[in-house]
Amino acid sequence: MQQLVWFCWAASLLPNRELATRMDGPAVLEDDSETLGEIARRFGAEFQQSRQLRSEETCTLYSLAACRTALCGWHRYRCDQCDHEAVHYNSCGNRNCPQCQNAKRGKWLADRQREILPVPYYHVIIPLPAELSRLSLYNRKLVFDMFFRCVEATLKEVAQRRCGLAKIGYLAVLHTWGQQLQNHVHLHLIVAGGGITDTGEWKTLPENFLLPGIILRRVFRAKMLEELLEAFFNDELRFGPEYLENGATFIQQYGQLLFKEWVVHIKPPLHGKPEIVLKYLARYVHRVGISNSRILKIDGDRVTFSYKDYNEDGNPTKEKTTTAFQFLDLFLQHVTPTGFKRIRYSGFWSGPRAAKNISEIRERLTGSPDVETDQAADSETVSCLFSDDGLNELGDTYTKKEIALITQILQRHASKQPTRRACPQCETGTLLEVESRGRYKFQWLWSQMWHLFPPWPRRDSK
Repeated sequence: MQQLVWFCWAASLLPNRELATRMDGPAVLEDDSETLGEIARRFGAEFQQSRQLRSEETCTLYSLAACRTALCGWHRYRCDQCDHEAVHYNSCGNRNCPQCQNAKRGKWLADRQREILPVPYYHVIIPLPAELSRLSLYNRKLVFDMFFRCVEATLKEVAQRRCGLAKIGYLAVLHTWGQQLQNHVHLHLIVAGGGITDTGEWKTLPENFLLPGIILRRVFRAKMLEELLEAFFNDELRFGPEYLENGATFIQQYGQLLFKEWVVHIKPPLHGKPEIVLKYLARYVHRVGISNSRILKIDGDRVTFSYKDYNEDGNPTKEKTTTAFQFLDLFLQHVTPTGFKRIRYSGFWSGPRAAKNISEIRERLTGSPDVETDQAADSETVSCLFSDDGLNELGDTYTKKEIALITQILQRHASKQPTRRACPQCETGTLLEVESRGRYKFQWLWSQMWHLFPPWPRRDSK
């Protein structure tokens, strides 16, 4: 009897196909057809059968297919004036889904407004050599953790020895892709142009100077190769087809890396108001390999997407066409391991004392520990961040629809009031929520039900 009760309870948590695909008629997708989700729905089942996917890749594929459909739950709204009804489906919440990162990005930017100091900020790009990028395909967590750790140790050591700074602050974001979704592991760092000395005082670095680039390159190379060799002798590395089973090819490439000049790009400092720094932050945080705006066409089993060619003058935009399976292979190789943190803070910008440290530093610099928190100041930041100039700078990163959503979240954060949902039919009423359903539980039980993804009709969102 008890087993029957448990079985009935578990069955009640499974999605009902009629309910999942039909609510007062066929379910309607809110997104356009040229999206990652549409590719996952069309080709996910066959692709999964032809590949041996990691658990996080399988989860990402299922989440992309279910995003913004009734499988993820919904909210039903009714107008208080004309009784018009609208249904909005929930997003999947997966961190590799481009549709789900906009809300996170907007909230993240709103929280960072209070943490920007009135000092220059530097944008530093540290790529891994191509040999180590290929090695990371088979040792993702090991190489990525090693990458973060060595960069942090390098910056601390050089800042201490060359500038007398005991603690600096920076944000590091891991990207593993290039414009054509090729494997290109690199870190984007936003580094404050100053730090705390051994005596606890704040020291601003000289104008247009962060740390010597040539020393950063050599120290980072030494630390990275030292840890890599230690992992090799401890049998922690796994090798793919381009390496011999005994690791002879790895030893040969290791010797080449000893004499190869590694790369560290330090861009000119960012001066001015915090919103200038926020524009830079908006480009790199909560990003995935490709956004839906770059997917141009799905024709049969062929996918066409756009990319920028940085090898030509002017960085012209070009198109590339691949099969759907090749496209999914390229995209899923950038899914980071489960639980891995690809956005990290260091120095006075990290830890439970980060807010206190930043307040103390700001008080030394400006005489006040807090920033302006009134709504007018926040609205000015929002308008400057997404002004015409800002839209031109962010246009290659986000679509207008995504920028509108981020702006809405920032303005709601500034006003501390919920955003009013205007009725699209009468334009005078307000849509009030009358029914909601959350995401189905135990997704691992229904995730292989690819028959739940028929070719649904779509609502024109333009």
